[in-house]
Amino acid sequence: PSSTAAPPLLAAVPSSLTSWRYNPVDNNPICTHAQPLLHSPVTEHTLQPGEVVEVVEEKRDGVGVTFLKLANDRGWLFDRKPG
Repeated sequence: PSSTAAPPLLAAVPSSLTSWRYNPVDNNPICTHAQPLLHSPVTEHTLQPGEVVEVVEEKRDGVGVTFLKLANDRGWLFDRKPG
C-alpha cells in the first residue's frame, strides 16, 4: 500500500547571528523561499554565487536539511537539497 507522509516537522536550533557564504556547485544564483520548506514559494530576493549573508535562525527537518532564515526579512534558504 502507498501512503503519503506528511512533511517532517522542523525543530529550532539555538543560534545567534551567523554568516554563510553561498557557494553553489553549478555557479548559479538562487532565489530565497517564503517559508522553511523545500517547495515553498520563492521571494523576490536572489543570492549570487560567493555572496555572504547573515542568518538569524536555523531549523532542521527530519532528513537533515538545515533551513536558514536570512536577516532583514530576505527569506529562507536551505543548505542542501536531498536526493
